[in-house]
Amino acid sequence: APPKRIVSLNLCTDELALQLADPDKVVSVSFLARDPSLSSVAAQAQKLPVNGGRLEQIVDLHPDLVLAHRYASRSTTDALRRLGYRVVEIDSPLTLTQVRSQIAEIADAVGEPARGRRMIGELDARLAALPASSAPQPTAAIYQPNGYAFGRDSLADVILALAGFADLAARDGVKGYSRLSLESLIVNPPD
Repeated sequence: APPKRIVSLNLCTDELALQLADPDKVVSVSFLARDPSLSSVAAQAQKLPVNGGRLEQIVDLHPDLVLAHRYASRSTTDALRRLGYRVVEIDSPLTLTQVRSQIAEIADAVGEPARGRRMIGELDARLAALPASSAPQPTAAIYQPNGYAFGRDSLADVILALAGFADLAARDGVKGYSRLSLESLIVNPPD
């Protein structure tokens, strides 16, 4: 049977749960879901209880499905499994194929595979509508606190390319999510 009490422990799963599941079935989301600077579902999340990923918080909610990121709340998800709770975990996607797979996986888990297919179709339609560019690409960087950037083998690199930019961090040898020195940005700034 489709789950009736879904708890999400991670911003990525919060967003997917709130877009794919019936709103009355999501009983809690991570505290990050309410932050409009981070979350695309902040308005929806305002109405829901939030959690900090602690075991006692989750157990008190009596979920029949817990959605989580593979590397977040590790001790909580391990304990929940030992207690017999259904836990579905996702990784950070590195490609659009992985994004599609995660949408389908969460849609199936919440009992809404048709909504997942529709979301994937909308994503593909938006991607197909992007203009092709043969002009030289200006460089850009997604630079985060403490000098971290997204380079080759990251979803951010794929998104920058789709937006018509060359990823400065990838060009400078950054792979995945790693450090990019401020000095590199100053000496060789992005367009």
